[in-house]
Amino acid sequence: MFCRIIKGTPGHPLKCKLLFKKYLHISVGLCNQKILDKQALLLNENVLKIKNKNARKMLEVLSLRNPYLGNNKVNFLSQFIKSEKKVYPNNVILLRNGQKYESFDTDSVLLVEHCGLEFLGGTAQVEFPVTELEEVVNKLLNAGIDVNVYEELVNGSIFTSENKSFYLSNIYYSNKLNHDRDETQTCISGDIKPTIESNDKLEGFEITTDSVSKSDNKVVGLGFDENGYSLSVIDLKGDVSIYNNLNEICVEDYLNKLNNRIIILQDGSARIKSVFKNLPNVLHYHIMQGGCIGDSFHMSVLQEIITRLNIKINFKVKRVDSGNLETGKFNYLDNRVINQLGDFHEQVVSPSSPSYVKKYFKRLLYRYPKELSGTIQEINKILSGLTVSMVQVKNVYNLDELSLENLISLIDVYEYYSENLPNKLIPLLFDLVLNDLNVSVKYENFKKIFAKMNKVVNSYVSENWDKKHPKPQNNLTRQLIQKMNKSEMIRRDLLVNELNRVERSFERLLNEIYTKFVDSDPGNASEYFKNNMTSDIRYNDNIIYLKRLSSKVNHVNLNTIQVVEDKKLISCYVSDDVNLRLLEYINESQVLDHRVSEVISKLQKSLNPYKQVIQIVLHFVVTLQSFYEHVTHAILNQWTLDKPTEVEESSSFTSILSNLGLYCPSKHDNYPMNTNTNTQNIREVGEKKINRALKRLDPKVVDKVNMLINYLYNITRFNVDRDLVHLSHDNLPPPSFTNSPVLYILIFNGMPNKIDNQDTIEDGETGNLIVYVGETGDILSRLQRHRSKKNAQLSEYLQDQFINYNQELNNYLHFLYNRESTTEDVGIISNDENTREILKSGLMVEFDKVEAILVKLKSRRECKEAEKKIIQFTYKYPNLYITLSKRDGQQHHIPCVD
Repeated sequence: MFCRIIKGTPGHPLKCKLLFKKYLHISVGLCNQKILDKQALLLNENVLKIKNKNARKMLEVLSLRNPYLGNNKVNFLSQFIKSEKKVYPNNVILLRNGQKYESFDTDSVLLVEHCGLEFLGGTAQVEFPVTELEEVVNKLLNAGIDVNVYEELVNGSIFTSENKSFYLSNIYYSNKLNHDRDETQTCISGDIKPTIESNDKLEGFEITTDSVSKSDNKVVGLGFDENGYSLSVIDLKGDVSIYNNLNEICVEDYLNKLNNRIIILQDGSARIKSVFKNLPNVLHYHIMQGGCIGDSFHMSVLQEIITRLNIKINFKVKRVDSGNLETGKFNYLDNRVINQLGDFHEQVVSPSSPSYVKKYFKRLLYRYPKELSGTIQEINKILSGLTVSMVQVKNVYNLDELSLENLISLIDVYEYYSENLPNKLIPLLFDLVLNDLNVSVKYENFKKIFAKMNKVVNSYVSENWDKKHPKPQNNLTRQLIQKMNKSEMIRRDLLVNELNRVERSFERLLNEIYTKFVDSDPGNASEYFKNNMTSDIRYNDNIIYLKRLSSKVNHVNLNTIQVVEDKKLISCYVSDDVNLRLLEYINESQVLDHRVSEVISKLQKSLNPYKQVIQIVLHFVVTLQSFYEHVTHAILNQWTLDKPTEVEESSSFTSILSNLGLYCPSKHDNYPMNTNTNTQNIREVGEKKINRALKRLDPKVVDKVNMLINYLYNITRFNVDRDLVHLSHDNLPPPSFTNSPVLYILIFNGMPNKIDNQDTIEDGETGNLIVYVGETGDILSRLQRHRSKKNAQLSEYLQDQFINYNQELNNYLHFLYNRESTTEDVGIISNDENTREILKSGLMVEFDKVEAILVKLKSRRECKEAEKKIIQFTYKYPNLYITLSKRDGQQHHIPCVD
């Protein structure tokens, strides 16, 4: 079989054996053509030239399995390497892990062959320090091997400092184009020696350019005094750098970037702990005793190192002014300003805002990215007029602690935002997120990766898993069904056998309970437990028992026992057959749970390669909701969006916010309104603006709505561009309308349902537009409870707030259509057959198509006057409008409306 694979193989068995040894890395299983195709990753020119003895021995081990496509253990690294090898099959992959680079499988063999490295613990794994990257890459390039260098995701988010997430940093080609992030250069083999530059410099830290690459030999001292945090970065070669007046976020960012393993803490105070808990890379820490602060603490750190290591070092101390602590990414706010202002980051949002919102603004303000003020200001402007409802996700924002249910919910929320947010807003938010996370990826590419991840999720998760299903009213049934709750989020086709067994055992259990405890004659047990709200049949997680016997129960086969119920000992009846069925049901439920756990485990492994994408999605949602909280709070408190000040350094709260593009407290008490009353605005100009604002309306009703808005515009002269909003059925009022006098016109787009009797609507009235006119001082607060639901719609709000009783509304509409009715009370219709048919027809208004026009006016009095005039205007045109408002000067009255 081996001879048929290799072309020109000699026929003598001994020669075949020698040839097999020569190419020992090729598996004997290559007789199967499919296996041969999978092994193609091993069969490249670089691997065939291996001569190193240790490398060839490792190839002999690797030949027994495919390192990328075989049955080896699946984890994040193997999945990641497998995906990258499909794109770069002949390139060596180097992965950053802390202060070392790692390589696996056949790539590690090439490193041993060409770079003189050794395998780690006899496994196909090689690692080397970060400082040797240039040397290793150059050796591989000289051998004609291309190299991919992957860096860890530098995580600047508020959630976690997870390191096991990679991005492609550089590709080094031996004799091709050498691609970098920002430039490309041509390296010709033999003429120009390929070289690389280290990516480990801390941008902006002038005195610590080599601190990261040599951090294994460093010890950090962390202290705190009245001027803020201070750091001493100690190199065991004798160099010491002391940083003073640092804020909390600056310290966290620097230490996580430094990735140091050993740290000495000044004390166990809350200030020190707040930073230390966000340093997951620390392996060893020591708390100093003696209460030293400032320079005394750092001198004590040096003495502690000398004493513990029993060495003599002449330390050279170099102090660093806080003004130099500006990285290439952020300009950190001086801690003296923070001490002066206090917890000012909590003042930019409501006190009731979620904790993650306050953490986000703390990180944003302490980093002080003034270069992003234009982006932030534009985001705030768009959010002030946003009509898309916000989705309140659960307050779990640590990526490592995010449960699968919350994770999938988060993905759904992001998908909802990406489909409904304005096209101009999404790129701005995305750029801000990438800046926070220090990630470089194009939005178009991110959308493609997210679509792939979403496809993976949809292959496991049920489409209706997050929808609320009606719970059984019977307490016993509700308790038993809870054992199947875990399976609701998984697609049924993945659990079909287990679910069928559980459902059959549950049905047998209910039938057994019915015949033993309810009625000895067989009956419909499911219907009984569905309709019977109260029952003497109880379940206490151990057994099912009956408190009282009924006349239909055959008690011969029942036993009497005692159980504890509500901390009392009571006598009750049990059946061995019932509890046997209960054990069967519990066992099948446990089998189902195990199967669910297996499916969830597979889903989690499938999502591992998308961990970085999930991090971006997570931060996107937090960023959006944080700024929305800020905009809502600012407008509610009559803040203004000012231009940035020209003063570079200012310690005032207002200047800091304005320099970042955030809302600032207004100097005036009244809400700033545009009082532009230019009398040159003619009616034609107003009509053009109104038509543009109502362009999303149904063309069939736009003329009638235009009549109302034009009439309102002529009597109030509001600003069409700023004060007029058209809401679809799935939108909510923008934050800019918060705490402002608002006139609203509810439009029921469509006519009442057709009724086949003599009281049907006449053909001449089928063109009537149903409207409701009202005014409010704060419509946003009335809609606030709907913001906790993704599917919050205007129709739900209308049905809850305005039209709660369908019968009364139908009575009112019937009165409008049947003008000749002799009924004196419009709330009551004569009790004839036709009336009953009308009431059976249900709600006659199409709530699913309801829309609204919101107009912000100058005062509550103006709103009331305009409301009265609009209602009177609609009653002048009974053939065009059906008005549901009661203030019409006539006898029409609906208690549930208005």
